[in-house]
Amino acid sequence: MDVKIVTCPQCGHVNPATEKCVRCGTDLTSVSQNLVSTTRLQTSTLDSEEGVGPTQISRCPKCGMEDPGEEKCPRCGIIFAKYFEIQAREMREAQERAEAARRQKLERDRQEAILKVREAQARLDEVSGLVQEQEKALAEQEALKEAMEKEIADLRALKEKEARELEELKASREREEQKALQENGRKIQEVREQLKGLEERLQEAQKTLQEVEAKRADEQEALETIRKSREEDERLQAMKRDELEAEHRGILERIREDQEKLENTRARLEEEEALWSKKQEEWKKKEEEALRSIEAQERQLDEALEKVKEQEERLAALKASIEEAEQAEAARKAREEEKRKRLFADREEILRAIEPRPSLKEQLKKYEGRTMGINAADPETVEEVLMLQVGEDHFIVWNAREKLAYNFPVENIQTLIEGPGEHQPEDSESGPTYEAVLKIFHARR
Repeated sequence: MDVKIVTCPQCGHVNPATEKCVRCGTDLTSVSQNLVSTTRLQTSTLDSEEGVGPTQISRCPKCGMEDPGEEKCPRCGIIFAKYFEIQAREMREAQERAEAARRQKLERDRQEAILKVREAQARLDEVSGLVQEQEKALAEQEALKEAMEKEIADLRALKEKEARELEELKASREREEQKALQENGRKIQEVREQLKGLEERLQEAQKTLQEVEAKRADEQEALETIRKSREEDERLQAMKRDELEAEHRGILERIREDQEKLENTRARLEEEEALWSKKQEEWKKKEEEALRSIEAQERQLDEALEKVKEQEERLAALKASIEEAEQAEAARKAREEEKRKRLFADREEILRAIEPRPSLKEQLKKYEGRTMGINAADPETVEEVLMLQVGEDHFIVWNAREKLAYNFPVENIQTLIEGPGEHQPEDSESGPTYEAVLKIFHARR
Protein backbone atom coordinates (compact mmCIF):
# COMPACT_ATOMS: atom_id res chain seq x y z
CA MET A 1 0.00 0.00 0.00
CA ASP A 2 1.47 3.40 -1.08
CA VAL A 3 0.82 5.99 1.62
CA LYS A 4 0.73 9.60 0.35
CA ILE A 5 2.35 12.28 2.48
CA VAL A 6 1.16 15.89 2.31
CA THR A 7 2.88 18.83 4.09
CA CYS A 8 0.51 21.48 5.40
CA PRO A 9 1.30 24.90 3.81
CA GLN A 10 -0.05 26.71 6.88
CA CYS A 11 1.81 25.11 9.86
CA GLY A 12 4.29 22.80 8.08
CA HIS A 13 2.99 19.61 9.70
CA VAL A 14 3.56 16.44 7.66
CA ASN A 15 0.22 14.62 7.24
CA PRO A 16 -0.95 11.44 5.56
CA ALA A 17 -3.33 11.86 2.64
CA THR A 18 -6.29 13.39 4.47
CA GLU A 19 -8.72 16.20 3.72
CA LYS A 20 -7.59 18.46 6.62
CA CYS A 21 -4.34 19.10 8.50
CA VAL A 22 -4.19 17.15 11.76
CA ARG A 23 -2.58 20.05 13.63
CA CYS A 24 -4.25 23.27 12.37
CA GLY A 25 -7.26 21.99 10.34
CA THR A 26 -6.24 23.57 6.99
CA ASP A 27 -8.01 22.07 3.93
CA LEU A 28 -5.47 19.85 2.15
CA THR A 29 -7.69 18.82 -0.82
CA SER A 30 -6.39 21.53 -3.17
CA VAL A 31 -2.81 20.83 -2.08
CA SER A 32 -3.28 17.12 -2.88
CA GLN A 33 -4.83 17.97 -6.29
CA ASN A 34 -2.02 20.39 -7.10
CA LEU A 35 0.50 17.76 -6.04
CA VAL A 36 -1.21 15.25 -8.37
CA SER A 37 -1.35 17.79 -11.20
CA THR A 38 2.30 18.70 -10.71
CA THR A 39 3.19 15.04 -10.80
CA ARG A 40 1.23 14.59 -14.01
CA LEU A 41 2.82 17.67 -15.54
CA GLN A 42 6.29 16.43 -14.70
CA THR A 43 5.35 13.04 -16.12
CA SER A 44 4.10 14.77 -19.27
CA THR A 45 7.31 16.78 -19.57
CA LEU A 46 9.41 13.67 -19.16
CA ASP A 47 7.32 11.90 -21.77
CA SER A 48 7.77 14.85 -24.14
CA GLU A 49 11.52 14.79 -23.64
CA GLU A 50 11.57 11.07 -24.35
CA GLY A 51 9.56 11.51 -27.53
CA VAL A 52 6.17 10.64 -26.23
CA GLY A 53 3.38 13.14 -26.97
CA PRO A 54 1.99 15.55 -24.28
CA THR A 55 -0.77 14.31 -22.03
CA GLN A 56 -4.24 15.74 -22.51
CA ILE A 57 -5.49 17.69 -19.41
CA SER A 58 -9.07 16.68 -18.72
CA ARG A 59 -10.01 19.66 -16.53
CA CYS A 60 -8.68 23.21 -16.00
CA PRO A 61 -7.25 23.48 -12.47
CA LYS A 62 -8.39 27.13 -12.19
CA CYS A 63 -11.86 27.50 -13.78
CA GLY A 64 -12.77 23.80 -13.97
CA MET A 65 -13.43 23.74 -17.76
CA GLU A 66 -13.67 20.23 -19.20
CA ASP A 67 -11.06 19.28 -21.83
CA PRO A 68 -9.44 22.72 -22.02
CA GLY A 69 -6.59 21.59 -24.28
CA GLU A 70 -2.94 20.71 -23.86
CA GLU A 71 -1.13 24.04 -23.24
CA LYS A 72 -3.63 26.85 -22.56
CA CYS A 73 -7.19 27.12 -21.23
CA PRO A 74 -9.49 28.85 -23.74
CA ARG A 75 -11.81 30.12 -20.97
CA CYS A 76 -9.49 31.67 -18.36
CA GLY A 77 -6.36 31.87 -20.45
CA ILE A 78 -3.91 30.29 -18.05
CA ILE A 79 -0.87 28.41 -19.34
CA PHE A 80 -0.87 25.05 -17.67
CA ALA A 81 2.92 24.61 -17.57
CA LYS A 82 3.50 28.02 -15.90
CA TYR A 83 0.55 27.51 -13.57
CA PHE A 84 1.79 24.13 -12.39
CA GLU A 85 5.37 25.52 -12.13
CA ILE A 86 4.10 28.32 -9.88
CA GLN A 87 2.13 25.80 -7.81
CA ALA A 88 5.20 23.57 -7.50
CA ARG A 89 7.31 26.57 -6.45
CA GLU A 90 4.71 27.56 -3.87
CA MET A 91 4.64 23.96 -2.66
CA ARG A 92 8.44 23.99 -2.27
CA GLU A 93 8.28 27.31 -0.45
CA ALA A 94 5.55 25.92 1.82
CA GLN A 95 7.68 22.86 2.51
CA GLU A 96 10.70 25.09 3.25
CA ARG A 97 8.57 27.18 5.63
CA ALA A 98 7.31 23.98 7.27
CA GLU A 99 10.90 22.73 7.61
CA ALA A 100 11.97 26.08 9.11
CA ALA A 101 9.01 25.96 11.52
CA ARG A 102 9.94 22.39 12.44
CA ARG A 103 13.56 23.44 13.11
CA GLN A 104 12.36 26.39 15.20
CA LYS A 105 10.12 24.04 17.15
CA LEU A 106 13.04 21.66 17.73
CA GLU A 107 15.18 24.59 18.91
CA ARG A 108 12.43 25.73 21.32
CA ASP A 109 12.09 22.18 22.64
CA ARG A 110 15.86 22.02 23.09
CA GLN A 111 15.90 25.35 24.98
CA GLU A 112 13.00 24.19 27.17
CA ALA A 113 14.83 20.92 27.89
CA ILE A 114 17.99 22.87 28.86
CA LEU A 115 15.90 25.13 31.13
CA LYS A 116 14.30 22.09 32.77
CA VAL A 117 17.72 20.53 33.31
CA ARG A 118 18.96 23.75 34.93
CA GLU A 119 15.88 23.93 37.16
CA ALA A 120 16.38 20.29 38.15
CA GLN A 121 20.06 21.00 38.91
CA ALA A 122 19.06 24.02 41.04
CA ARG A 123 16.52 21.89 42.89
CA LEU A 124 19.18 19.21 43.37
CA ASP A 125 21.56 21.84 44.83
CA GLU A 126 18.78 23.01 47.14
CA VAL A 127 18.15 19.44 48.28
CA SER A 128 21.89 18.99 48.91
CA GLY A 129 21.91 22.21 50.97
CA LEU A 130 18.94 20.96 53.01
CA VAL A 131 20.74 17.66 53.62
CA GLN A 132 23.86 19.52 54.81
CA GLU A 133 21.74 21.70 57.12
CA GLN A 134 20.07 18.60 58.57
CA GLU A 135 23.46 16.97 59.16
CA LYS A 136 24.68 20.16 60.88
CA ALA A 137 21.56 20.23 63.08
CA LEU A 138 22.15 16.56 63.97
CA ALA A 139 25.76 17.36 64.98
CA GLU A 140 24.52 20.24 67.19
CA GLN A 141 21.98 17.91 68.81
CA GLU A 142 24.71 15.36 69.51
CA ALA A 143 26.90 18.08 71.11
CA LEU A 144 23.94 19.23 73.25
CA LYS A 145 23.27 15.65 74.32
CA GLU A 146 26.93 15.19 75.33
CA ALA A 147 26.79 18.45 77.36
CA MET A 148 23.61 17.28 79.12
CA GLU A 149 25.20 13.88 79.87
CA LYS A 150 28.25 15.67 81.31
CA GLU A 151 26.01 17.87 83.48
CA ILE A 152 24.17 14.76 84.70
CA ALA A 153 27.51 13.15 85.60
CA ASP A 154 28.50 16.32 87.52
CA LEU A 155 25.18 16.28 89.38
CA ARG A 156 25.64 12.63 90.25
CA ALA A 157 29.16 13.32 91.53
CA LEU A 158 27.81 16.27 93.56
CA LYS A 159 25.09 14.05 95.00
CA GLU A 160 27.64 11.38 95.97
CA LYS A 161 29.83 14.06 97.57
CA GLU A 162 26.88 15.45 99.53
CA ALA A 163 25.97 11.89 100.60
CA ARG A 164 29.53 11.36 101.86
CA GLU A 165 29.43 14.71 103.68
CA LEU A 166 26.07 13.73 105.20
CA GLU A 167 27.51 10.41 106.37
CA GLU A 168 30.50 12.22 107.85
CA LEU A 169 28.17 14.74 109.52
CA LYS A 170 26.07 11.91 110.97
CA ALA A 171 29.20 10.14 112.24
CA SER A 172 30.53 13.40 113.71
CA ARG A 173 27.17 14.09 115.33
CA GLU A 174 27.07 10.57 116.81
CA ARG A 175 30.62 10.98 118.14
CA GLU A 176 29.77 14.38 119.64
CA GLU A 177 26.56 13.00 121.14
CA GLN A 178 28.47 10.04 122.57
CA LYS A 179 31.10 12.37 123.93
CA ALA A 180 28.43 14.71 125.37
CA LEU A 181 26.64 11.74 126.94
CA GLN A 182 29.88 10.53 128.47
CA GLU A 183 30.62 14.04 129.77
CA ASN A 184 27.09 14.36 131.13
CA GLY A 185 27.39 10.93 132.76
CA ARG A 186 30.68 11.94 134.33
CA LYS A 187 29.16 15.20 135.60
CA ILE A 188 26.11 13.34 136.90
CA GLN A 189 28.45 10.92 138.70
CA GLU A 190 30.28 13.88 140.24
CA VAL A 191 26.98 15.42 141.29
CA ARG A 192 25.92 12.09 142.77
CA GLU A 193 29.17 11.90 144.72
CA GLN A 194 28.62 15.46 145.93
CA LEU A 195 25.08 14.53 146.92
CA LYS A 196 26.46 11.52 148.71
CA GLY A 197 28.86 13.84 150.57
CA LEU A 198 26.00 16.12 151.41
CA GLU A 199 24.00 13.14 152.56
CA GLU A 200 26.89 12.13 154.82
CA ARG A 201 27.05 15.64 156.19
CA LEU A 202 23.29 15.60 156.65
CA GLN A 203 23.63 12.32 158.50
CA GLU A 204 26.20 13.95 160.74
CA ALA A 205 23.82 16.84 161.27
CA GLN A 206 21.08 14.33 162.03
CA LYS A 207 23.33 12.71 164.60
CA THR A 208 23.92 16.13 166.13
CA LEU A 209 20.19 16.70 166.11
CA GLN A 210 19.67 13.30 167.73
CA GLU A 211 22.03 14.36 170.48
CA VAL A 212 19.99 17.53 170.80
CA GLU A 213 16.83 15.41 170.86
CA ALA A 214 18.39 13.30 173.63
CA LYS A 215 18.87 16.44 175.65
CA ARG A 216 15.45 17.73 174.76
CA ALA A 217 13.05 14.84 174.96
CA ASP A 218 10.09 17.13 174.72
CA GLU A 219 11.26 18.22 171.24
CA GLN A 220 11.85 14.69 169.93
CA GLU A 221 8.68 14.78 167.88
CA ALA A 222 9.74 18.03 166.27
CA LEU A 223 13.17 16.63 165.48
CA GLU A 224 11.53 13.51 164.01
CA THR A 225 9.46 15.80 161.86
CA ILE A 226 12.63 17.62 160.79
CA ARG A 227 14.31 14.29 159.99
CA LYS A 228 11.32 13.14 157.95
CA SER A 229 11.31 16.52 156.22
CA ARG A 230 15.02 16.07 155.49
CA GLU A 231 14.43 12.63 154.00
CA GLU A 232 11.59 14.04 151.92
CA ASP A 233 13.88 16.85 150.78
CA GLU A 234 16.53 14.31 149.78
CA ARG A 235 14.02 12.48 147.62
CA LEU A 236 12.56 15.62 146.13
CA GLN A 237 15.99 17.32 146.12
CA ALA A 238 15.25 21.01 145.66
CA MET A 239 11.41 20.97 145.62
CA LYS A 240 10.90 20.93 149.41
CA ARG A 241 14.02 22.77 150.38
CA ASP A 242 12.18 25.98 151.42
CA GLU A 243 9.77 24.09 153.68
CA LEU A 244 12.70 22.24 155.28
CA GLU A 245 14.43 25.55 156.01
CA ALA A 246 11.22 26.95 157.56
CA GLU A 247 10.92 23.89 159.75
CA HIS A 248 14.61 24.26 160.65
CA ARG A 249 14.04 27.88 161.61
CA GLY A 250 11.04 26.84 163.75
CA ILE A 251 13.06 24.13 165.44
CA LEU A 252 16.00 26.52 165.94
CA GLU A 253 13.62 29.00 167.58
CA ARG A 254 12.37 26.32 169.97
CA ILE A 255 15.89 25.14 170.82
CA ARG A 256 17.64 28.38 171.63
CA GLU A 257 20.16 26.68 173.85
CA ASP A 258 21.68 24.73 170.91
CA GLN A 259 21.51 27.81 168.67
CA GLU A 260 25.18 27.99 167.87
CA LYS A 261 25.66 24.32 166.94
CA LEU A 262 22.49 24.29 164.85
CA GLU A 263 23.37 27.61 163.21
CA ASN A 264 26.83 26.32 162.29
CA THR A 265 25.33 23.13 160.91
CA ARG A 266 22.70 25.07 158.98
CA ALA A 267 25.33 27.52 157.65
CA ARG A 268 27.46 24.64 156.39
CA LEU A 269 24.35 23.03 154.89
CA GLU A 270 23.35 26.28 153.17
CA GLU A 271 26.86 26.73 151.79
CA GLU A 272 26.84 23.19 150.46
CA GLU A 273 23.32 23.68 149.05
CA ALA A 274 24.39 26.97 147.46
CA LEU A 275 27.41 25.24 146.00
CA TRP A 276 25.19 22.41 144.79
CA SER A 277 22.66 24.88 143.33
CA LYS A 278 25.45 26.76 141.60
CA LYS A 279 26.91 23.58 140.19
CA GLN A 280 23.43 22.39 139.20
CA GLU A 281 22.79 25.67 137.39
CA GLU A 282 26.14 25.43 135.64
CA TRP A 283 25.40 21.84 134.69
CA LYS A 284 21.93 22.90 133.50
CA LYS A 285 23.43 25.70 131.40
CA LYS A 286 25.94 23.30 129.90
CA GLU A 287 23.16 20.83 129.24
CA GLU A 288 21.08 23.58 127.61
CA GLU A 289 24.08 24.61 125.51
CA ALA A 290 24.62 20.98 124.56
CA LEU A 291 20.92 20.70 123.68
CA ARG A 292 21.11 23.91 121.68
CA SER A 293 24.22 22.64 119.91
CA ILE A 294 22.47 19.34 119.20
CA GLU A 295 19.39 21.23 117.96
CA ALA A 296 21.59 23.41 115.77
CA GLN A 297 23.29 20.30 114.41
CA GLU A 298 19.87 18.72 113.86
CA ARG A 299 18.74 21.85 112.04
CA GLN A 300 21.90 21.77 109.93
CA LEU A 301 21.31 18.10 109.27
CA ASP A 302 17.67 18.80 108.35
CA GLU A 303 18.79 21.61 106.06
CA ALA A 304 21.37 19.29 104.50
CA LEU A 305 18.71 16.60 104.10
CA GLU A 306 16.37 19.18 102.59
CA LYS A 307 19.09 20.26 100.17
CA VAL A 308 19.77 16.64 99.30
CA LYS A 309 16.05 16.13 98.77
CA GLU A 310 15.90 19.23 96.56
CA GLN A 311 18.93 17.98 94.65
CA GLU A 312 17.24 14.60 94.22
CA GLU A 313 14.06 16.32 93.02
CA ARG A 314 16.08 18.47 90.65
CA LEU A 315 17.95 15.40 89.49
CA ALA A 316 14.66 13.53 88.98
CA ALA A 317 13.19 16.51 87.11
CA LEU A 318 16.37 16.80 85.05
CA LYS A 319 16.29 13.08 84.38
CA ALA A 320 12.64 13.32 83.31
CA SER A 321 13.46 16.30 81.08
CA ILE A 322 16.41 14.37 79.64
CA GLU A 323 14.16 11.38 78.98
CA GLU A 324 11.62 13.69 77.31
CA ALA A 325 14.44 15.31 75.36
CA GLU A 326 15.73 11.87 74.35
CA GLN A 327 12.22 10.84 73.29
CA ALA A 328 11.80 14.11 71.39
CA GLU A 329 15.27 13.61 69.89
CA ALA A 330 14.36 10.05 68.87
CA ALA A 331 11.10 11.30 67.31
CA ARG A 332 12.98 14.15 65.61
CA LYS A 333 15.61 11.72 64.33
CA ALA A 334 12.84 9.49 62.99
CA ARG A 335 11.25 12.49 61.26
CA GLU A 336 14.64 13.62 59.97
CA GLU A 337 15.39 10.10 58.72
CA GLU A 338 12.01 9.96 56.98
CA LYS A 339 12.55 13.43 55.54
CA ARG A 340 16.05 12.45 54.42
CA LYS A 341 14.67 9.34 52.75
CA ARG A 342 12.07 11.48 50.97
CA LEU A 343 14.79 13.93 49.92
CA PHE A 344 16.98 11.12 48.61
CA ALA A 345 13.96 9.64 46.83
CA ASP A 346 13.23 13.07 45.27
CA ARG A 347 16.89 13.35 44.37
CA GLU A 348 16.86 9.94 42.68
CA GLU A 349 13.66 10.88 40.89
CA ILE A 350 15.22 14.17 39.73
CA LEU A 351 18.34 12.35 38.59
CA ARG A 352 16.19 9.87 36.71
CA ALA A 353 14.18 12.77 35.23
CA ILE A 354 17.28 14.62 34.01
CA GLU A 355 18.99 11.45 32.83
CA PRO A 356 19.21 11.59 29.02
CA ARG A 357 16.87 9.16 27.34
CA PRO A 358 17.31 7.57 23.92
CA SER A 359 15.41 9.20 21.08
CA LEU A 360 12.33 7.61 19.59
CA LYS A 361 14.29 6.82 16.46
CA GLU A 362 16.94 4.95 18.48
CA GLN A 363 14.21 3.06 20.32
CA LEU A 364 12.58 2.02 17.02
CA LYS A 365 15.90 1.24 15.33
CA LYS A 366 16.46 -1.85 17.49
CA TYR A 367 13.19 -3.40 16.20
CA GLU A 368 14.25 -3.42 12.50
CA GLY A 369 13.67 -6.92 11.12
CA ARG A 370 11.56 -7.91 14.16
CA THR A 371 7.81 -8.25 14.68
CA MET A 372 5.78 -5.97 16.91
CA GLY A 373 2.19 -4.80 17.40
CA ILE A 374 0.78 -1.62 15.80
CA ASN A 375 -2.64 -0.04 15.16
CA ALA A 376 -1.85 0.70 11.52
CA ALA A 377 -5.30 0.49 9.89
CA ASP A 378 -7.64 0.94 12.86
CA PRO A 379 -6.92 3.06 15.99
CA GLU A 380 -8.57 0.41 18.20
CA THR A 381 -7.04 -2.74 16.63
CA VAL A 382 -3.45 -3.86 17.22
CA GLU A 383 -2.02 -6.11 14.48
CA GLU A 384 1.26 -7.94 14.04
CA VAL A 385 3.67 -6.23 11.64
CA LEU A 386 7.34 -6.50 10.63
CA MET A 387 9.52 -3.38 11.12
CA LEU A 388 11.25 -2.98 7.73
CA GLN A 389 13.11 0.30 8.04
CA VAL A 390 13.48 3.29 10.40
CA GLY A 391 14.53 6.55 8.75
CA GLU A 392 15.11 10.09 9.99
CA ASP A 393 11.44 11.18 9.93
CA HIS A 394 9.55 8.05 8.75
CA PHE A 395 9.43 4.33 9.38
CA ILE A 396 8.04 1.47 7.22
CA VAL A 397 6.25 -1.64 8.50
CA TRP A 398 4.96 -4.73 6.59
CA ASN A 399 1.55 -6.28 7.34
CA ALA A 400 1.84 -9.93 6.24
CA ARG A 401 -1.89 -10.56 6.62
CA GLU A 402 -2.87 -7.68 4.30
CA LYS A 403 0.37 -7.93 2.26
CA LEU A 404 0.73 -4.15 2.52
CA ALA A 405 3.59 -1.83 3.56
CA TYR A 406 2.76 1.19 5.72
CA ASN A 407 4.92 4.33 5.78
CA PHE A 408 4.31 6.54 8.83
CA PRO A 409 5.98 9.74 10.02
CA VAL A 410 7.76 9.46 13.39
CA GLU A 411 5.76 12.46 14.65
CA ASN A 412 2.52 10.43 14.41
CA ILE A 413 3.67 8.04 17.14
CA GLN A 414 1.59 8.43 20.28
CA THR A 415 3.09 5.73 22.53
CA LEU A 416 5.77 3.01 22.41
CA ILE A 417 5.14 0.27 24.96
CA GLU A 418 8.10 -2.09 25.44
CA GLY A 419 8.45 -5.38 27.31
CA PRO A 420 8.45 -8.93 25.97
CA GLY A 421 5.31 -10.98 26.51
CA GLU A 422 3.38 -8.19 28.21
CA HIS A 423 1.15 -6.84 25.41
CA GLN A 424 -1.54 -8.31 23.23
CA PRO A 425 -4.36 -6.97 21.02
CA GLU A 426 -7.08 -5.16 22.91
CA ASP A 427 -9.90 -7.15 21.28
CA SER A 428 -8.39 -10.54 22.24
CA GLU A 429 -8.12 -12.04 25.67
CA SER A 430 -5.81 -14.93 24.72
CA GLY A 431 -4.23 -13.74 21.45
CA PRO A 432 -0.51 -13.42 20.64
CA THR A 433 1.76 -11.16 22.67
CA TYR A 434 4.46 -8.83 21.27
CA GLU A 435 7.80 -7.51 22.43
CA ALA A 436 6.55 -3.97 21.86
CA VAL A 437 3.34 -2.20 20.86
CA LEU A 438 3.33 1.03 18.83
CA LYS A 439 0.28 3.32 18.99
CA ILE A 440 -0.13 5.64 15.95
CA PHE A 441 -2.20 8.82 15.86
CA HIS A 442 -5.04 8.60 13.28
CA ALA A 443 -6.75 11.74 12.01
CA ARG A 444 -10.52 11.79 12.46
CA ARG A 445 -12.44 11.48 9.23
